[in-house]
Amino acid sequence: SEAAQRSEQADERLSERQQEAERKRHQAAQDAGRRKQRAEQALKEKERKVAEAERKRKQASEQAAAKREEAIAGRAREARLEQLDDDAGALAKKEQALTARDEAQRLARAAGEKKAARKSTR
Repeated sequence: SEAAQRSEQADERLSERQQEAERKRHQAAQDAGRRKQRAEQALKEKERKVAEAERKRKQASEQAAAKREEAIAGRAREARLEQLDDDAGALAKKEQALTARDEAQRLARAAGEKKAARKSTR
């Protein structure tokens, strides 16, 4: 009968709509899963980049600190060498003064001995 045929067609259309709705739900779930996976990957990549940037920052900071320490040590070495040079110069002057004094004393003794020798020969 016509009513049965219409009812059957209505059932078929309903079934098709339900299948289409189910297919769309399934597709939406897959799309959502892919979006979630991409978001997780993006987050992991961002975390990796942040960790890498932190590692590089820390390395640069350590290198800068090492350079500062090296510069400080270099300046300290230079200051010490300068002090040693000054000390060596002062010692050289002192040695010259002592040598000059010793020479003056020797000459004075020699002059005294000559004078005494001249007096004793008279």
